[in-house]
Amino acid sequence: MKNTIFLMSASMVMGTAGMAVQPSMIFAQEEPADFDSETALLEQYLLEEGMDPTPFRNGTDVKCSLTIDTKADGVVTSTLLYQPGKEMTQIQIGGDLNMKNVWNNYVTFRTMYTLTHSKEEFYTKSLTASYAYTFQVNPDIVSVNEDILCSTDAWQEVFAESNKENGAGFFKFMKCTEASYDAATGVVTVRFTIDENGTGKVSTRTLENDKTTRPANIHAYSPEGAFFIKNEDFKKGGQAVLETATFKGQIDLDPWMALVFPIRFEGVIVQTGMNLDVPAGTVAFNIENGTWSDGTTDTKTVLIDMDMVNKDGQSFAAGTLLNDHIPCGMKAAEGFDQASGKWTTELNLDENGTVLAPEGELSASYTYSFDKIEEPGDDDNDVDNGGGDDTIEPDKVVELHRLYNPNSGEHLFTIDVREKDFLDENGWDYEGVSWTAPEISDLPVYRVYNPNNGDHHYTLDEREAAVLTSIGWEYEGIAWYSNAHGQGTPVYRTYNPNANQAGSHHFTQSRKETEHLISKGWLGEGIAWWSAE
Repeated sequence: MKNTIFLMSASMVMGTAGMAVQPSMIFAQEEPADFDSETALLEQYLLEEGMDPTPFRNGTDVKCSLTIDTKADGVVTSTLLYQPGKEMTQIQIGGDLNMKNVWNNYVTFRTMYTLTHSKEEFYTKSLTASYAYTFQVNPDIVSVNEDILCSTDAWQEVFAESNKENGAGFFKFMKCTEASYDAATGVVTVRFTIDENGTGKVSTRTLENDKTTRPANIHAYSPEGAFFIKNEDFKKGGQAVLETATFKGQIDLDPWMALVFPIRFEGVIVQTGMNLDVPAGTVAFNIENGTWSDGTTDTKTVLIDMDMVNKDGQSFAAGTLLNDHIPCGMKAAEGFDQASGKWTTELNLDENGTVLAPEGELSASYTYSFDKIEEPGDDDNDVDNGGGDDTIEPDKVVELHRLYNPNSGEHLFTIDVREKDFLDENGWDYEGVSWTAPEISDLPVYRVYNPNNGDHHYTLDEREAAVLTSIGWEYEGIAWYSNAHGQGTPVYRTYNPNANQAGSHHFTQSRKETEHLISKGWLGEGIAWWSAE
């Protein structure tokens, strides 16, 4: 941000509508005995000259150059990389405020005044002033020690110490009077106010006798120990320090008797803040013992940019494998949840290993091994359906009927012929048999009902059913069963994020129908379960 310097002549400050008011016309008046009479005298003069006195107390607005940055353990940085084995990182927010323009305006006024008065008369005046400094941290990432952060003594000490060479005199009378923190928004407000010897102001003589009372630059950071980032709160791509910081203040004469006061100053910057990241690295998933869609059986390696997962105070490499990374006709010995048909988010420490360990390793290789699923006809026609003891006889299946409600837009699926016939007779459109399901397996598909909008939902995930039931859905039991993963035909699940009534989810074996819905704004949610055909 560039500095804007205001060097004001008398006509620049006091002229209006083509009229120029000379310093002698204002400052050469006989000084009144008190503030009220002085104010009245100035207003009377302006009115006699045909000028409205109101705008002349608007003062002078000055832009200040404000530079804000963030320190991590004492080093200025805009990106904080995760450090293995480190419990927390201390951060400090601060930088530099250029006050040169503020003091330029003050000196301009002093010069104008002393043209018509003596310096001794000028020294009888006093100044009042205050400024407020605000910035914002991310409360979800940054931890705060409020005993330090909200201590006015701590802020006074750090500002005075940081400016002891060029601003020692300034911070003898500029005192910290407020330090507050809003835990909900992360906004920090720090306020300093002039107070010389308990008077609530400072004499102009004090400012003239010591150059360090008018520092051109204020340099300081937040007190040590006020902010820190714990490793368990570290989030890749997170922003610890948010975007906007402000510095606003005002200096006024006490009592006022010049048109250039108050001097208001403001510095605003959109700051980069501090972004969180992890060291560059990759996670390699080696998938072996599989048969892929092209018929090959080679080990497949999937490289994924390394992310970080915190678990029990330790950090591990993480990556997200897609459902189609599982080999055709195979089941995962480790790392794949057969019930949900998704890669498990639970880390297997023996299989996956520690990546961001104190040793500082920056990459990892996980191996997922697959066992072949027995095909129908093998070994007494038993089929391994995901690790249970039950077997499925492939000829024992049930038909799954699909109906459509033209009033709500919902598709309903059921194996109950009586339910199908009842709905068909009461206005639903029967759309035929969608697919067949095994009569029994270890993978039940649960059905829940939303009494508020009439929606039915089906899921393999017992946890999802439990969550919906806990928030008001009605549990309607097991609707049918799924084949083991990779056996039979996949049933795809899509979700309409714009739906506010029944029918927000749709289930179909048709990839074409699924792709059509996705092209219309639905979200593809992968394979819901596997049919028997």
